Amino acid sequence: MKKFVYLLLVMFAIGVTGTLLSVSAAGGFSLDTYSVSDKEVISAQDIQRISVDLSSTDITVIPTEDKEITVELEGKISKKLKKKIELVVKESGKTLKVGLRNENQIKFNIGVLIVDTKVNIFLPEKLYESIDLTTSSGDITIQDLEGKGLSLKASSGDIVAENSKAKETFKIKTSSGEITSKNNEADRFEMSASSGDLLVVDQKAIETVLETSSGEMKLENIIGGLSAQASSGDIFVVNEEVAGNIHADTSSGDIKIEFVNKPTSLALEFRGSSGEGNIGLEGLHYDEKNEHEISGKIGSGKYQLIANTNSGDFYLD
Repeated sequence: MKKFVYLLLVMFAIGVTGTLLSVSAAGGFSLDTYSVSDKEVISAQDIQRISVDLSSTDITVIPTEDKEITVELEGKISKKLKKKIELVVKESGKTLKVGLRNENQIKFNIGVLIVDTKVNIFLPEKLYESIDLTTSSGDITIQDLEGKGLSLKASSGDIVAENSKAKETFKIKTSSGEITSKNNEADRFEMSASSGDLLVVDQKAIETVLETSSGEMKLENIIGGLSAQASSGDIFVVNEEVAGNIHADTSSGDIKIEFVNKPTSLALEFRGSSGEGNIGLEGLHYDEKNEHEISGKIGSGKYQLIANTNSGDFYLD
């Protein structure tokens, strides 16, 4: 039996050695790279929708005063990638579709792989029906965009959105990346991150819905209704004043809410399984107040603040 196990180990070692030698011979461990560069220019006159779908490439969208849409590819990749990566820009009716040819070869390579590429899209300033940006392991950055609908999706990349406006819904989603949203506006915001943090500052919407599994939420000056849910992360909210209903839920994280200016009309409801409620806000008239359950009101209670925790604490100042 021992001889048999020894034989298996020897065969395994030979197989691994052979694989490594083959990969090395094919340049699998080479750090050599080459530059990639491509550019397409399209008239923006009839384009109402933008659709970008990439794999591991960063996406940056920048407004321009030009009347044409310019799409640029730049960066460097490993020389071992046999096929050149090229831009694919197509018009389909009023939709402009942007992708990369031969980008999928990145998924099927063994050894050291260097991919540092970015697609820059210069969009003429106007109201688009929709802007949909998707990348798997790349980052997404936008600024000063306007559309009826905006959608930003990344699997393991970070997303940054600034000074942009959606007439209807603004969606941002990433799995293991972080989301940064500053000075954006929409009728409805939907943001979610599985294991990443959310930073949202100076946001205006009728309704904002935020979700994260194991990340933190840091929210500042959120105008409109707010729904925030975190599994194992904390939720921090700092608002100048009450500017909408707030509903916050955590499983194992804390909830901390602070108003710079004392609310004149607020209804509070806190429920905690093993977490405690800590109220520093003055002027509340309590209906109930103990460690795990608090309800009270300031004024007529125009705006609702509902906070629920399992093992996390709640703080209100």
